[in-house]
Amino acid sequence: MTTDAALAVIHHQLLDDRAAFRAAVDRVPLAQRGTRPAPDRWSVTEVVEHVAIVEARTASAMGTMAATAPMGAHTTPTPFDRARLLDRSRPVQAPDFILPQGKQTFQAAWTALEAAWKSLDALMDSYAGRDFSAISRDHPALGRIDGYQWLASLGGHERRHALQIEEIAEALGRK
Repeated sequence: MTTDAALAVIHHQLLDDRAAFRAAVDRVPLAQRGTRPAPDRWSVTEVVEHVAIVEARTASAMGTMAATAPMGAHTTPTPFDRARLLDRSRPVQAPDFILPQGKQTFQAAWTALEAAWKSLDALMDSYAGRDFSAISRDHPALGRIDGYQWLASLGGHERRHALQIEEIAEALGRK
């Protein structure tokens, strides 16, 4: 992984967030991961599919943004408050283009997520040494945020959905 200090901080947090997401998924037996706890709620498979879509789209967008970032890495990333993402009491409606289609198996969705993670890791490696605070883009729920914050938001997004999967596990009787 990168020796870029700011990106290394974000990558370390992302690894922790990914582990928490995986632990939440593992609470639900494979046979139940395609089960919706209610007609209007997503299954674990659909959550994984959604996260994979978001991360793949973000990797693509960040690749375009990062290519324009000037050289001059920071030692610390721009601060990012994850509280809004972690607040499950505030519903967030995902735009249509990142909604799960519900047609994938769990394994296909998980494979897509792992591929998105690899793309993000490769992106951080390839653009190490660039100033991600100098690039920004509007986020649908968070407003205008810079490149460091975009990457950090992915971890918060995973944690939000890990909490959602915990709720699904409880609804399916998994304690």
